[in-house]
Amino acid sequence: RQLLPDRYMHIAGWEISYHYQTFGAVGGDYCDVMPTRAGESEVLLALGDASGKGIAASLMMARLHAIFHSLGSSRLPVQELIERVNRILCQHAAWSSYATLVCVRATSEGDIEVCNAGHCSPLVVGQDGIAPIESGGFPLGMFPEAPCSMIRKRLAKGDTLLLYTDGLTEARDRCDREYGTERLLRTVSEGSALPP
Repeated sequence: RQLLPDRYMHIAGWEISYHYQTFGAVGGDYCDVMPTRAGESEVLLALGDASGKGIAASLMMARLHAIFHSLGSSRLPVQELIERVNRILCQHAAWSSYATLVCVRATSEGDIEVCNAGHCSPLVVGQDGIAPIESGGFPLGMFPEAPCSMIRKRLAKGDTLLLYTDGLTEARDRCDREYGTERLLRTVSEGSALPP
């Protein structure tokens, strides 16, 4: 819990909120919100999912937290930041551990840079509906020189950017039915006018 950011924040014109719930006693999902050196005009968001469960996944999350906090304020483009994080993880991680991660640099003007390393596609919720930001790359910690592409977009005032892990879409009810992507999209659409 000490590695998680505040649950509700206002940074660089963005209203930021998250929900973090572990499946067991400890979790391997990584959630971070970091103001950058640009001060009030920019924020760095990262959401990831470490492979495995329990202590091993939690240690990977702690490793990601440490690496991002050492590199995150360096003002690197998001693509280069993710590539450096990947190289560090490849050098120091166990051969079977990896993490999916999406990283976003967001400015007060609504510009976003999105780099996705094998994670669920972020969703932009706006007046025109819901649109995924499709980009991709390999999960972190698998291949030291894996390239990662970056997408730039400008969001309109009032648009929402939703980042989530597969723990949401793969959650199961008492009848063992998966929550699924279709239900997520329907729920997000129905709640699009709500604050974060």
